[in-house]
Amino acid sequence: MDKRLLILVFLISGFAFSQTTVTLQDQCNCEVLSGTAVTAAGGTTPTGADIGDIYVNTNTGVIYFWDGNSWELTSSDNQQLQNFNFNGATNSLELTIENGNTVSVDLSALNNAGTDDQ
Repeated sequence: MDKRLLILVFLISGFAFSQTTVTLQDQCNCEVLSGTAVTAAGGTTPTGADIGDIYVNTNTGVIYFWDGNSWELTSSDNQQLQNFNFNGATNSLELTIENGNTVSVDLSALNNAGTDDQ
């Protein structure tokens, strides 16, 4: 056999075997699911997942994992404060954080008129 042909065969076979694709499922030994069914932490659908399975919401890109009881966030996001308002009539503080989420805090228990004269 011609040496050039032999070298060509080794180059082609070496190139064909050197390409390996590793998926997330291979790395985590889990099933990776996707869709729009899981939209918040604590959800229980879709069912039939095994502990450690991953779910990617295809609308938001948020990744959840199955802890055996529910789908939970893989990480958290420190929300940024956008605005706050205090309602003196109700002694309520309303905080608006990023993405339009609002949190209200009832401060009426702190209203002890006449006990603090500073």
